[in-house]
Amino acid sequence: LVAVAGKANNARVFDLGAPSAEEPIFHARSAKPNELGIWEKPWVTCCGFVPGEGGQLVAVGTAEHQVRLYDRRVKRRPVLSVDFGENKVTCLCFPCEEGASREVWCANATGQIRLVDLRTAGEGGEGVGASLKGALGCVRSLTRHPDPAVPLVFACGLDRHLRVFDLRRRKQVKSVYLKQYLNDAAVVVAGAGGELAGQAQEEEEVELRRKKAKRARRS
Repeated sequence: LVAVAGKANNARVFDLGAPSAEEPIFHARSAKPNELGIWEKPWVTCCGFVPGEGGQLVAVGTAEHQVRLYDRRVKRRPVLSVDFGENKVTCLCFPCEEGASREVWCANATGQIRLVDLRTAGEGGEGVGASLKGALGCVRSLTRHPDPAVPLVFACGLDRHLRVFDLRRRKQVKSVYLKQYLNDAAVVVAGAGGELAGQAQEEEEVELRRKKAKRARRS
């Protein structure tokens, strides 16, 4: 299955193994018109399949600063929409851990990176939770480390930095200035988790020792 979307094009899902692969097996519809009866022209900026659902659930980010979830088994309109910030959503990233398939990390054009829980999300921003701070401009890409045991996510964008965040501590653990505007990042596993994973673990242990020493001095 392949999902595609864009400006003036709602999400569509194609089955490339079907005899009629050029015809979509699902074509999303926009949300209902607003209170004035005005339809919003669709502008989907990113999309992805929710892991572990067999391609039935499709999440999209829009230029109307919304994250929408479509369920192909139910209807063509979104089953939920959640407001995220005040600028267009630029990228989505799903976690690899078991039991977290309904959570998605979202980023927007002002550098906000937030966790959205699709199980509790609703209008008005409900379901928007933890944040990752450090990005100073539009985030073009969020990439999860492929190993579920390594809680790292990589972000890059128009601030010309590749940033590495530890999802357990919700902190930036590495930042590299790369001189040019960045659009995407790809991650492969090097050795037993890679150098960054070891560095993140070491920094976490140092932080724990510092907190214990601080509590000991207070007592």
